[in-house]
Amino acid sequence: MSIPNSRDGYKQSLLLDIYKLVQAIETDDSSNYPTSLAQSIHSDTREYFNAERWKPSPVYEGIQTRIPVGEVLTLHIRMWRAETPEDEQRCQQWVTGKVVKIERLYRPDDGARFALVPTGKRNPRSFQYRAVVSSSLKVWRGKLTPEQTQAREPFYHHETIPPVQYPQEASA
Repeated sequence: MSIPNSRDGYKQSLLLDIYKLVQAIETDDSSNYPTSLAQSIHSDTREYFNAERWKPSPVYEGIQTRIPVGEVLTLHIRMWRAETPEDEQRCQQWVTGKVVKIERLYRPDDGARFALVPTGKRNPRSFQYRAVVSSSLKVWRGKLTPEQTQAREPFYHHETIPPVQYPQEASA
């Protein structure tokens, strides 16, 4: 049986498992089946009431609706803001290729995992964008170099801005 993707799916699965458990108890089933059903009901109930699981993912949903699958795109993923010039190269990824699939990140993170076949390669690679403070994602259509992207406007841009830090006043 597959894992449900919605609360309604969990509710249907729970009701079916409860029905099966009642039938197993009424028939005096002495196998491990009723025990495994009860454990399944327990874990599904925990997932059904897990508020973190059902929290909306606005960044992922925006990426899912705006970024086309099957097209050649150039992605610029910045993981954090570089503090030094040496960090500049490590904190970002430039990727050009055909997007094969876009998936949700594991909870509680918001963002997306891209299965993308890089230019010149045959197999898809996984690249992820996690929407955290100081991260950004820019997407352009076509195969572009970082220099060419300077002259073009990205068709998708998401950036999380760090909170404003006010200077602390010295206490007297």
